[in-house]
Amino acid sequence: MKIRQILFALAFITPLMTLPIKGFFNSPEEFVMLSPEVNNNWTAGDDWVDWRNGMTYSTQEFEGVVWMTANFMGNSKQMSYKEAEIAAPEGWRIPTIEEWNKLLEKTGFSSDPNRVIPDDYYLFKFESEGYHDPLMGKIGVNQVGFFWTKSSDNEIGNYISIPNRELSYKHGKISSIAKMAVRYVKD
Repeated sequence: MKIRQILFALAFITPLMTLPIKGFFNSPEEFVMLSPEVNNNWTAGDDWVDWRNGMTYSTQEFEGVVWMTANFMGNSKQMSYKEAEIAAPEGWRIPTIEEWNKLLEKTGFSSDPNRVIPDDYYLFKFESEGYHDPLMGKIGVNQVGFFWTKSSDNEIGNYISIPNRELSYKHGKISSIAKMAVRYVKD
């Protein structure tokens, strides 16, 4: 029995002995730690780095407000309203309904189907992750993008929905424990 255990241990350890030692014993100066200073020279239009997890977000300024041009990736792609508020990086916040309206109008969303799509549309990634309803599960995945918005009266549960392949959008209200995508803005 002992011989079998020794052979098993050798069979397991031998491949590990052929691995390069550098992978196991990095010197402290080789380890890169991100800190808030990584964004010290950041300006609107540059990529912004979330130093907490290393994720990088492209940004654009629209109407005096800097937007992340892709969905924020915290612990997951979708968050409840409260999770979205808590996950906001320092200096960033959930956009207001008015800010969304201005952004969408500037990027070509209008009631005129014959309007030429402006170049600004292609700077912004309108992803359609749908949303997760606490009772009904996932809804609208790959069909409609749902994004949290903040209302002027600080009422929570407001969202904006953007259907795939359409230059239209709608406002709505839902339970704040539903989970949907979030974009952050910075003044």
